[in-house]
Amino acid sequence: MKSKILNYVDFEKANTLLEGFNKSTGFVTAILDLDGNILSKSGWRQICTDFHRINPETALNCTISDTKLANKTRENKKYNFYKCVNGLIDIQIPIVIRGEHIANLYSGQFFFENPDVAFFKSQAKLYGFDERSYLEALEKVPVVSKEKVEVVMKYLLDIIQMIIEMTAEKLEQIELNEAIKKSEAALWDTQVKLQQNMDDLLESQRIAHLGTWRLDLATKQVVWSEELYRMYGFDPTMPLPSFSEHMKLFTPESWDKLSTSVEQTRTAGTPYELELEIVTSDGSNGWVWVRGEALKDSNGNITGLWGAAQDITERKKIEYKLKQSEEKFQLLFDKAPLGYLALDSEGCFIEVNQKWLDTFGYKKEEVIGNWLGDFLCPEYVYAFRERFQIFKAQGYIQSEVEMLKKDGRRIFIAFEGKIAYGSDGEFKQTHGIMQDITEQRKTEKALIESESKYRRITENMSDVVWTTDLNLNTTYVSPSAEKLFGESIQTYLTRSVEEKFVPASLREIHLVLAEELEKENDPASDKKRTRIIEAEHYRGDGSIIWVSMHVAILRDENGEVIGFQGVTRDITMRKKVERELLYLSNHDHLTGLYNRRFLEEELRRLDTKKTLPLSIIMCDVNGLKLVNDSFGHDSGDTLLKNAAEIIRKACREEDLIARIGGDEFVVVLPNTTANESVKVANHIKELASKEMVANIELSISYGYDTKMNDKQSIIETIANAENYMYRHKLYERSSIRSKTIDLIMNTLFEKSKREAAHSSRVSNICQAIASKMNFNKDEVNQMKIAGLIHDIGKIGVDEKILNKPGSLTMDERRDIERHPETGWRLLSSTNEFSELAQFVLNHHEKWDGSGYPNGLKGEAIQLEARIICVADAYDAMTSDRSYRKGLTREEAIKELTRCSGTQFDPNIVDILVNQILMA
Repeated sequence: MKSKILNYVDFEKANTLLEGFNKSTGFVTAILDLDGNILSKSGWRQICTDFHRINPETALNCTISDTKLANKTRENKKYNFYKCVNGLIDIQIPIVIRGEHIANLYSGQFFFENPDVAFFKSQAKLYGFDERSYLEALEKVPVVSKEKVEVVMKYLLDIIQMIIEMTAEKLEQIELNEAIKKSEAALWDTQVKLQQNMDDLLESQRIAHLGTWRLDLATKQVVWSEELYRMYGFDPTMPLPSFSEHMKLFTPESWDKLSTSVEQTRTAGTPYELELEIVTSDGSNGWVWVRGEALKDSNGNITGLWGAAQDITERKKIEYKLKQSEEKFQLLFDKAPLGYLALDSEGCFIEVNQKWLDTFGYKKEEVIGNWLGDFLCPEYVYAFRERFQIFKAQGYIQSEVEMLKKDGRRIFIAFEGKIAYGSDGEFKQTHGIMQDITEQRKTEKALIESESKYRRITENMSDVVWTTDLNLNTTYVSPSAEKLFGESIQTYLTRSVEEKFVPASLREIHLVLAEELEKENDPASDKKRTRIIEAEHYRGDGSIIWVSMHVAILRDENGEVIGFQGVTRDITMRKKVERELLYLSNHDHLTGLYNRRFLEEELRRLDTKKTLPLSIIMCDVNGLKLVNDSFGHDSGDTLLKNAAEIIRKACREEDLIARIGGDEFVVVLPNTTANESVKVANHIKELASKEMVANIELSISYGYDTKMNDKQSIIETIANAENYMYRHKLYERSSIRSKTIDLIMNTLFEKSKREAAHSSRVSNICQAIASKMNFNKDEVNQMKIAGLIHDIGKIGVDEKILNKPGSLTMDERRDIERHPETGWRLLSSTNEFSELAQFVLNHHEKWDGSGYPNGLKGEAIQLEARIICVADAYDAMTSDRSYRKGLTREEAIKELTRCSGTQFDPNIVDILVNQILMA
């Protein structure tokens, strides 16, 4: 490969030098490149020119000698001798410029000693040379000693060095010229760019409202940029404002900050960066960002100041609005009805709102920085770890999980999250909303349980897949349609949409699908969106079923809308359960009447001019608590159900009847006058008087009122009816309860003949003790009654326990020991027996405080209760039981005396023993 340096060798001068060398020494020379091409020559031996270089075979030998042999010479040699293939001695001198071997200089065609003539004769014969002429040319080749050649070579090397130096100088000059040209071009480019940069800088300052200034401390000269003039409201062609004018550009507080900072920069070289409030020359307020630095010489001395100022008024306005917006957002965030959370890229909490904290029972510091998975129920943790990565990849997620509250309770949570990205498109954080759906899941569980008997049917049913055109003509339906719709696929395909859906449902379908087609005009709409439509569908036999349809837009391969597609599922059973749940939510479970919630909703609907006059009847069942306490809640429930049925019979079909409390009922009578409502109320009363529950006459108190015009409040009407009912109830309560007490005692005595006899004997003993203690006649009679009813509370004890022949178990004894409190509740509800109630409550209290139910002691126990205690104990001791025989009178007296002062009042024991039993 030819070297580029050869282009810079002055071969004309080289030829001149070499020709002079030839004339002075007789040595011929030539310069050849590394490929054997002749670049310069000064003569040649005749044997070469007339013979060797003419014949093709010997000419090839010359090329081999000049290139291959010469280029194989040893390195770092100034010159090399070699014998050419044609038999002559040559000298090769490598020409190396700047370390690159670019060519070879050859000299020679001589012998160091007389040549071998026989060799050359054979060569003449071999290559067809004329032997005589060839040998004559051979004789002209000189025989030279090596010493002479050494002298010649020194001269030739000097010539080569001159050629190399000339070439190197020429290269350096060329390179220098090129460097100068490049430098000049670069300088010009730099000047152009510098000017452009200056123009760009000024334009950038104008666009960015950024001005600069410079102060030379030695000369006190200040320079402002044009934009700085404009920023403060001055003309750039005018002189700088004075110090006092400059000071007026800032508010006092900002000027103090700036002055202090500039002084620190001037004295200590401390840079500053501030945001200051300014007052421009036209009097308007604004804000600027300023920065200042010290300028120093090579010795570090401060020689001047430099600074920049940027108008940030608009940014400050935006920041202020942003702050207000953030404050409003924070308020909404904290008061939001749903739980909000933000997570970092690892799923750890960045932020939560108060609703989230309230839902889970944590404080904020207990949540922030912790991993969301730590708040999940254990079985959800692995799935969260996996799905969180998917969430970050797709940018959106919806899921439902179970989480743990701080107190360990599990709750169902519906989660919806989105990824927030930074301006660089990278993940920033997640935003999520959490909603407690525990109650919803409980409701769904109830639905599932209520549908369990239909599970086998449901499991055998398959969803129906279908497609339609834009006119809702079915174009495809899956085979499962035959089972769901009760007809063949072919028949179903031929039926029109009007023959498939109930008219009301079809209108809803048309409306929803029209909305979906309208959304197609919005480029941002989700092309994969679906809608759920619940509709009533005809079966082949004309019956109707409820179906749920997941509907989506059907598109061709180009994305054009060609129809609709969806999946249909039978939800008839679910709809039935929903109706049943709706019924339960609106009705009282015991009586079947409407409940309070439904009543309140209906009152808002009925409270119109069209229903006037609107009458209200309030009813209350008397004695419900007594019946519950005495005969059990089953009897109380029967009482309420019978009352509800009587009220229903007395009312019209259009009247609204609701049970609003334990024993309270409301009747709403639209378009009913006060007189008409009184007739209805009296009819209720009349029917109730003929009804018996647990041998107790059903008694219902009532009150009524009528709203005559739209100016009256329905709430006031209800309140008036309720007040009237309570007044009515006061008149009837006492007699009803008294009758109930008598009934209870009769019922108790019917349950246990032993209890009847015991109560009668205790009554007589109490009467006797009271007489000996000088009670007046009424008080003696009261003690007799108290002794008779002291065990009325046993009405609530199971009959088997009362009549049990053997000893009682611990549980049975606890049931028995509750009878004083039960008796107190029954008796305290009536005026006639309210005073006796306290005696009954305490008749098992003991003198030393070891009794029940309240552990009263000594005279803290009513005297009457202490009398009943002694009388009750004596009769119990002397009465026979199936598991033991009663004590004799003497044995009982002995036992009473033994327990006197501990279990019994000693004074009462003394009176019973000495004044009654021993008299």
